[in-house]
Amino acid sequence: MSWTRHAVPRAAVGLLAAGALAALGGCADAQAEKSAGTIGTNVEAGDIELRNVVVEPPDDGRAYRPGEDAVVRFSLFNDGERRHTLVRVEANQARTATLHWDRFCDGTAERVSRLPVPAGGAVPGSARDPADGATYYATMENITNTIRPGTTTGLVFVFADAGRVPADALVYATERPALPGLGCEPY
Repeated sequence: MSWTRHAVPRAAVGLLAAGALAALGGCADAQAEKSAGTIGTNVEAGDIELRNVVVEPPDDGRAYRPGEDAVVRFSLFNDGERRHTLVRVEANQARTATLHWDRFCDGTAERVSRLPVPAGGAVPGSARDPADGATYYATMENITNTIRPGTTTGLVFVFADAGRVPADALVYATERPALPGLGCEPY
């Protein structure tokens, strides 16, 4: 008798839980669709869009130590009608950050003082097949504190006309990330 008395409420609870999960699943599917392909932080500031801001994992897989360098990957887009220029990246856990750009698509990303972002576009040369790699990146140089995979580190992208755009970059937590090469050709 006791079993019968609890069977109905448990069944009702089970049906309610299944319905709630189905409803949440519908919301989760929409959210997953919205962020499909994202491997890092996405930030929008006016006409500027930063996509997939991520720090490559440390070589040892454990942590970046003070004095080491780390590569910051990101995609940069300009949805506006006027050109913007990224003039620097600031890292709160590194002494300096430098910009690199393979502007000639020769497989070598040179250190540069700025990245042009044309109106309605991306950094020149970056509209290639994503499997070919990113033509630009930043390097956090001389890290000041231990940075562990799976955590975030604060960055500020500084534009000549669009101002400062903060982004918390995820430190990728795997030794072999599925990231394209640095430059027009994978290397």
